[in-house]
Amino acid sequence: MMKYNPRAPSNRHFGWFVPLLIFCIAAVAQTRVVIFSAWSNGALRRDISVATTVTGSCWEHSLPSDRPDAWRCMSKNEIYDPCFAESPNGNKVACPEEPFSKSVILMRLTKALDPSGGRCPQDAPKAFPGDSNSSAAQPVSSRRALRE
Repeated sequence: MMKYNPRAPSNRHFGWFVPLLIFCIAAVAQTRVVIFSAWSNGALRRDISVATTVTGSCWEHSLPSDRPDAWRCMSKNEIYDPCFAESPNGNKVACPEEPFSKSVILMRLTKALDPSGGRCPQDAPKAFPGDSNSSAAQPVSSRRALRE
């Protein structure tokens, strides 16, 4: 037979735990989709700034991004991935300095994009109206996560 101990914890003291747990789970579960779009009608968007301009070439589809306009490019000994083409036949790509950045490295291409190495925007299914695909997600808590 167990004796009653007035100092022993009981379940009634933890009634606050379940609502708090539900609140925390709901707060963490919110995610905001961020679509990177550097180009508008063949020109850089006004809210995009150019950190530097380089020359180089793109030889294959981007590895971290499955967007149809995303390329893996090189200038001198630097690889830039992803870089986003202004158009399938354009001579420039915009390479974000980091995820979620509005600052890009503008690369002037020394040779034309090869459709067999990457996918061009007209070949891609549209995931969002007016854009090709999302490349990253940003949780509301302002932590950042890349989709690979």
